[in-house]
Amino acid sequence: MSLPAPLASAPARAPVVLLLSYHLYSQRRRGGMHWVCDALRRAGWQARFVTCDFSWITRLKGDRRTQFGEVVGLNRLEAIDDSLSVGVVATPFHQLGRARGIVHRLADRLTAAYPWPAGGVVERFARGADLVIVESCGGLAMLDHVRRATDAPIVYRVSDNIEVVRPVPSLLAAEARAVPQVDAVSLASEILAQKFIGRGRVQIDPMGLEKHLFDAADTSPYAQDGRLKVVISGSSGLDAPSLAVAAQAFPDWDFVQFGSSNDLPAVPNIRAMGERPFAEMVPYVKFADIGFAPYLAKPGFEYQAEHSNRLLQYVYSRLPCVVPAALSSAAKPHFLGYTPGDSASIRGAFERAQAFERARVPAETVIDWDGLAARLAAVRRRTTLATEA
Repeated sequence: MSLPAPLASAPARAPVVLLLSYHLYSQRRRGGMHWVCDALRRAGWQARFVTCDFSWITRLKGDRRTQFGEVVGLNRLEAIDDSLSVGVVATPFHQLGRARGIVHRLADRLTAAYPWPAGGVVERFARGADLVIVESCGGLAMLDHVRRATDAPIVYRVSDNIEVVRPVPSLLAAEARAVPQVDAVSLASEILAQKFIGRGRVQIDPMGLEKHLFDAADTSPYAQDGRLKVVISGSSGLDAPSLAVAAQAFPDWDFVQFGSSNDLPAVPNIRAMGERPFAEMVPYVKFADIGFAPYLAKPGFEYQAEHSNRLLQYVYSRLPCVVPAALSSAAKPHFLGYTPGDSASIRGAFERAQAFERARVPAETVIDWDGLAARLAAVRRRTTLATEA
């Protein structure tokens, strides 16, 4: 007598992560949330990548995201492949970070109830999620709707100091409400962490880097002409006057800049490479001689010493890094600081960088995005919402 065959067990459901981002998934410029999303997909997660801060104002004012990206899934999730769905929370208004005066105050009042009237959309996006990651954006104002739909851990991955980049009262208020409610506040900068200590559960998680792209780059794209190569791998927060001073001080060097070239100074040895896919830029960084980060020095931007992706690129490539003095410290001797706009200081920083021993640049401290994604995925629900340091 034969025994009945055992019942086949149902395949385990892949865990679902909801990522609330300022960015569109399909855009030329990739931010940290793109890399974290893809790392979690490699680890077996089903990802829902949802764009926030999107309204009719986005189209009206010519938002950079729509210039360089594709808008997919307005108030709905649209499957891109077996492990990725994307959506956009589209509302009549969203928080504006650049307006001032009457316009600013009016926009702030109109967005006080954000994401109205799309709260139901947010709940549909969040239903069934096993993990929620929100970056420094309007998604912070959506967490009450998220919590109604799922009991999953919520991680606030601090991508920026919004007091510096988007000091909008309603967005700042949303962050203040979110911090004691989320299950972890994750960020790379111990300086910026001081803003959150005592208000929630804070953990230091370094930024990630696509290290395998650097490891695979084996051919220099530069002409072997004896000219020293200084790379600037990005245009955000560009201090054009300091870049001009540096290039004029070293006319026999090439300053190779990636990103928008709209505000570049007209100096003959500045080579504008324009917007390029990240993989195309990698060998230009790896085989450069010095990395330059001419950030505009604004109060509160010091966290960029740990949050800047371009600085991670330089460090992993073992490039001496020329940076505004506020980003340099005794703990980072490979960050050669200068006073913005001061020609003698800028020249001195580059001379020190030229003489710096590249073996001393701590490439081994850089983790990849898989490592960061694993840290975020390990967050568990808090047993209490009492304030934790």
